Amino acid sequence: SIDLKPALDKKFEEFYKAYHDAGVPIGVYYFTLAYTNAMVEKETDWVLKNIKDKHLELPVWIDVEGQTHCAGWTNLGKAERSRLVAKWCAKIQKAGYYTGIYANLDWLKNKLDANVIAPYDKWVAQYYSKCTYNKPYGMWQYTSSECASAHGITSGSNGVDASWAYIDYPTVIK
Repeated sequence: SIDLKPALDKKFEEFYKAYHDAGVPIGVYYFTLAYTNAMVEKETDWVLKNIKDKHLELPVWIDVEGQTHCAGWTNLGKAERSRLVAKWCAKIQKAGYYTGIYANLDWLKNKLDANVIAPYDKWVAQYYSKCTYNKPYGMWQYTSSECASAHGITSGSNGVDASWAYIDYPTVIK
């Protein structure tokens, strides 16, 4: 078993402050590797500790994808992976946050059980002209190469992820 230690993005505080000060709604996402109940507890405790003083108007998302360096997570069966993702979301929600699941179309359709994760919003990553996920979703990430500059933060030559929100999360969360 490997000991996976959660880590805060190096730019998290800087970006949070810049966007908060500019009045831009903020949410967070956490890239999970939890493949046991104990790891879910460790991750959610860590996330809750790091967002407790933050004003969030967008959901706290669990980022669900395959990781070659974490076979324990990637090799889980669909039922167990879905149970752990739902457990993660339930704990974040119980702490008073709006939560949801970020994943690409393949993971949402083939690697997670839609019935188990149904209570939580989905943020679908599908770089295409339209989102073809056939279940309810609240956001769609349509590209990773959008050029952006806002509130003193520039995307650089690599671009940024861009998404459409179909739910007015700031109003719902308020």
